[in-house]
Amino acid sequence: MVAALDGVQLLKEEDAGTAYYAGTKIKIPDWSLILDDGRRLLVEVKSVGPKDTFKGLKISAGEVEGIARYATMMGCEPYLACYWSGINQWTLVPIHKLSAAPNTRKILLPLKSALMWSEMSILGDRMLGVVPPLKLVIHPSDSPEENQATNDGANFKIAKVEKWCGNQLMQTKIENDLVMFLLLHSDWEEDEEIVLSDDGGRLKRISWTLRPPEQEVRQNFAVVGALSSLYSSLYMSMTANSGSVTSLASEPDVGMLPRLVPAGFQSPRLPLWHLVVSPPQ
Repeated sequence: MVAALDGVQLLKEEDAGTAYYAGTKIKIPDWSLILDDGRRLLVEVKSVGPKDTFKGLKISAGEVEGIARYATMMGCEPYLACYWSGINQWTLVPIHKLSAAPNTRKILLPLKSALMWSEMSILGDRMLGVVPPLKLVIHPSDSPEENQATNDGANFKIAKVEKWCGNQLMQTKIENDLVMFLLLHSDWEEDEEIVLSDDGGRLKRISWTLRPPEQEVRQNFAVVGALSSLYSSLYMSMTANSGSVTSLASEPDVGMLPRLVPAGFQSPRLPLWHLVVSPPQ
């Protein structure tokens, strides 16, 4: 996911290989990062399953202390990245925010605190807003030989495919690619419409319309998701099918999201809102 964003110069596995150290026990985190501004991060990655979303992440104080010691040795800032699979959301929390409850060696990171402290924006993550709805329309051929509908279904040749955003027809490749990505990977609510000819013998069109569950009436856009969440949805589609894992891993498409949303992109048909969320200082 980080490789698909545009906020880092370098991303490297840190915990590969053997390490020898003197003194108190350390814990080597999963990844090392160099941000665009030169900051050096060490990141431990955890996952919280759907059943534990609102219970929070539990981690031992010893593990957190070991990560902090290693980061001090390496001159880096230690962070904890957490993927909350039940809500398809990432958080990135500085290790110094974590502390054990009195008389215990266990640390609990609740979802609310993780969201409040998250610094995902330093990786290039942001929330994307568009004008709803999103729509995909397939127009079949008008030829009777290439368009036949029966009670069992329809056999047809596609004549044209349209992508719409906020009742505007997309025209350029960038517009079409971005809207298609959002259609496939947003969590907006979907409606399907199938329109047949008057005699029922031909398919006139089939469309899918996506709308946000809720929209603030005083604004003309809605958040379609964080870039990290949208990419994670794409990753899941490549490694799982109908809830079953089909592949243990998939190589990241480095720089994919900046290509989908190029810097300085502007379109009268596809206005975008970029919402950068940062914790209070």
